[in-house]
Amino acid sequence: MTNILPDTLVSIRGLQVNIMSAKGAVHAVRGADMDIFQGEICGLVGESGCGKTITAKSVMRLNPEDRLVYRGGIEYEGRDLLTLTEREMCEVRGKHISMIFQDPTLALDPLQPVGKQIEEVYRIGGLSRGEAEEKTLAMLSDVGIHPPEERRRAYPFEMSGGQLQRVMIAIALAAGPKLLIADEPTTALDVTVQDQILELLKDIRDKRGTSVFIITHDFGVIAEIADRVAVMYAGRIVETGEVTEIFDDARHPYTRDLIASIPRAGNDHPVSIPGAPPDLREVIVGCPYAPRCGYAEAKCEESFPEARVLTGTHRFHCVLDIPEARI
Repeated sequence: MTNILPDTLVSIRGLQVNIMSAKGAVHAVRGADMDIFQGEICGLVGESGCGKTITAKSVMRLNPEDRLVYRGGIEYEGRDLLTLTEREMCEVRGKHISMIFQDPTLALDPLQPVGKQIEEVYRIGGLSRGEAEEKTLAMLSDVGIHPPEERRRAYPFEMSGGQLQRVMIAIALAAGPKLLIADEPTTALDVTVQDQILELLKDIRDKRGTSVFIITHDFGVIAEIADRVAVMYAGRIVETGEVTEIFDDARHPYTRDLIASIPRAGNDHPVSIPGAPPDLREVIVGCPYAPRCGYAEAKCEESFPEARVLTGTHRFHCVLDIPEARI
């Protein structure tokens, strides 16, 4: 791989993920390029079905690989994760890269107290039972579950959705990973609890130096938590940059339409994007957003545009110049 900056933790280059089925291939990711830097919160945003979760799971190699065809590369600490054996990936998962999901109830064992499930990670890491219990109490406190001595004995059904998500974060952090992937971690939570979880993720980055890769369809979440963001549409990264750059000077029409659709102060008339995303079984030659774009021209259908660089981190894939559409 080339053009990897010194502080890059994960570099995704030319990632393609095809899901094979009896009805043909679904081109879920079509050549994604993006980086995750050390000590940052990086967001990946886009509509449902655009390829965000498959991209995130590809970093962990959690997709059902008997049905997938990968191309491109995902480099972490000098190794391409897509070329590692399953045994080698088991050494990466947890210790180096961990992941939390949208619904923690599907990931937790309903028959085991939550403290025991956290302790198991420490025991696998070689700690004694007493050391694991001590570490678990400290971790429960770190993620905001109080009193830890009492709550570690609770079963998942005895805890709220926000508490369960904190437990999942505790399990993900127990092995000391350098990267925490959070896939829609607040979607199932009410607004107040959502804010608390986002603050917790920021604390994890600030206090532990852990990079966070957050996957969401909500640009409002990105505005609240992320340092940088990649915007994805139909399996393509169409724009990347620092969050302030994107909100102040978004250049891709899809990015602008997403931002314009956010209900927020000063945006009394949020818009909905017309049309629907393309069928991912089809081969798309040009810009995949062209059929829904209000500025599209014939040249947009010819090929997917090369990246245009505005700053060191702000780049976008669009052949059009439409400064009047700035947000």
